[in-house]
Amino acid sequence: MKKRLLLSFLLVTQFSFAQDYPQRFSLIQDDESETIYIPEEFIVIEFENKTKDELYKIMVDYVSSQFKDRMDVSKNDENKFIKVQFKGGYVSFSRFICNPGCIWFGNFTSNMEFRFQENRIRIDLEIEDNLVNRDGKPYYPFQTKRNGNKIVKNYMSYSSSTRPKGLEGLKKYFLKPYNDIVEDIILVIGGDDKDDW
Repeated sequence: MKKRLLLSFLLVTQFSFAQDYPQRFSLIQDDESETIYIPEEFIVIEFENKTKDELYKIMVDYVSSQFKDRMDVSKNDENKFIKVQFKGGYVSFSRFICNPGCIWFGNFTSNMEFRFQENRIRIDLEIEDNLVNRDGKPYYPFQTKRNGNKIVKNYMSYSSSTRPKGLEGLKKYFLKPYNDIVEDIILVIGGDDKDDW
């Protein structure tokens, strides 16, 4: 009886942990470390009735058709792994206004890695510290203070007066392009229900 209870508990625990992965990237302000950063190392998006091979093939086609200019794409067919490196700048297609990582003071190099399992894709995100401020410190993670003064309000302040600034500006203009890619992948893999009438 104890073995059955323990087995049941382990199965339920394993199932609940498997379902608790974040599905989108977020941006938080950490007052203790005085930084703003993306807390998720990776996210997981789930699909119904898709094999690992199907997901990989769809993503290979998607990546080769969407990510062309100023990006490096590498893949491993055997291990079902794709890596896209965004080198900043603007993309060559209209779906996304700005490459992930392009921001008013420069262009971050960032990497999205895609790994595949049955019915789900894991997306890892790495922001490289290739941009440094005048103090020689990396721009990312974003500092919230400089010389004891709060500087969050300054982020995106050089853009037009109607655009959001500070943390909200970073969410919209730095973070959103990464989540736009996630949304696009969901549409491509999940299909468009408009034809199912």
